[in-house]
Order: sequence, then C-alpha cells, then structure tokens
Amino acid sequence: MKTVDLKELEIFTDISKRQQVRCDVRRDIANLIYREMHGIEALNLALAIYKSDGKVEITDDELRILTSAVERFGTAALIDALASQVAILNQSAKEE
Repeated sequence: MKTVDLKELEIFTDISKRQQVRCDVRRDIANLIYREMHGIEALNLALAIYKSDGKVEITDDELRILTSAVERFGTAALIDALASQVAILNQSAKEE
C-alpha cells in the first residue's frame, strides 16, 4: 500500500517550474476517475479519494488507475505534480 496526498498536491504555476501552489485536487481527480475510467476498481478508488480527509492509502493497481487517468485526461501541470509524488513514493519504497 502507498499513501498519496491529494489534498495538498504541489502543482507548478507555469512551465518554468519556479513557483508551486498547494492544491486540494481530491474532488477533481475523483470526478475524473468516476467519469473517464471503467471498472469497479476505478469506482472504488474514486469514492475513496472523494471521501478521504487528505491522505489515502492505495494499492499498486489503484495507483496505476490513478496515474493512467491523470496522464490521459489531466492537465500537463497535474500530470507533472502527480508524477513527482509517485517518484517520491517509489523512492521511499526502495529505501524500505
């Protein structure tokens, strides 16, 4: 299980990546998954994200659904932000 924080996701404000803003994207990402992805796993993930208080524990399969949804339907800034968080998660997993 991995923990993602979609309540305080750091998103760059422009392509130069000099400034970031902390955004609560739980509802946006939950709706994105709910509308665009298929299957019961996607539904359960959308609901878990929507109902979360911030951090949510997800399986590797759910992380793939989340990443796929954002990569296919998200803005470039959102894709970049999630990729950064996933890289941190993967680095933490290697250190354990």
